[in-house]
Amino acid sequence: MKNKNPSHILFGAATGLTIWFLNELWIYLYSAEFTSSRIEMAISGTLIGIGFGTITLIKSGFFADNLYKVKRGALYGAIFGLLGGLIGFALIDQINLQIADLTQQPILSHILHGARWLVLALFIGFATGLRDSSSTILSRSLMGSAVAGLVSGICITAINAFSPVFFVSRGIGFIIFGILLTLSLDYVSIIGRKSWIRGLNGRLEGFDLELLQEIHYLGTQSNDDISLKSYPDIRPSHAKLVRYYSGYSLVDNDPFWQTYVNFRNIKEQPLKNGDILKVGKALFQYCTTN
Repeated sequence: MKNKNPSHILFGAATGLTIWFLNELWIYLYSAEFTSSRIEMAISGTLIGIGFGTITLIKSGFFADNLYKVKRGALYGAIFGLLGGLIGFALIDQINLQIADLTQQPILSHILHGARWLVLALFIGFATGLRDSSSTILSRSLMGSAVAGLVSGICITAINAFSPVFFVSRGIGFIIFGILLTLSLDYVSIIGRKSWIRGLNGRLEGFDLELLQEIHYLGTQSNDDISLKSYPDIRPSHAKLVRYYSGYSLVDNDPFWQTYVNFRNIKEQPLKNGDILKVGKALFQYCTTN
């Protein structure tokens, strides 16, 4: 089975590097003094927020080949990333400048600098729950994003305090935040998890797809909950997982009967922990803590 940690770390680092590059490009353009400092803060915060929000929220949909989830992730990530960037960076930076001028307290300034990342992380965590329309995912993502924001703020503040080159420390900060946010959201996603299917082959190999809804559709339609477009012999809404009081059942919607449980053709089959599901050429294992 694939180890997801290296891919999450690589994804987080790539996210941070991308936003670092875009932010430095904007700073370079701003050096020509086209804008005021307040507008520069607003644009920089917006760029950082939208970048982290959008890329973070499209990740699960992208790796699961689910275009519908990618679109929802891009929408909610952009909106709440923008708000988090404006409040976390533009507004707090402006407050920080005012306090620094009035009180000359570097400790308070460092605290506010670290708080920027917490604010942005919480907005992204909130957007994650809205994207999936789940109160369970919302509570988990807020927990994970809070941890990522706090730890990132502390680490980045320490790096900025001791780094002689702000250009480098800024880039390291973006990378740290990207990695911690990606890892934390992944790790908290298993808290309180009851039922899920684990991909055993193809694009979804090694990925756990949690079951939270009354009905999950599996197929090739853009709005199927579990997209199987990359697998052969799959049809639109090929099968569905239906939740009953005793647990989930797999229901076949395919006229050619290419839905299996433990490699036996089924029309509907109640599932138990460890069952092997075969939908077209896609293989999954049903897992439950009950």
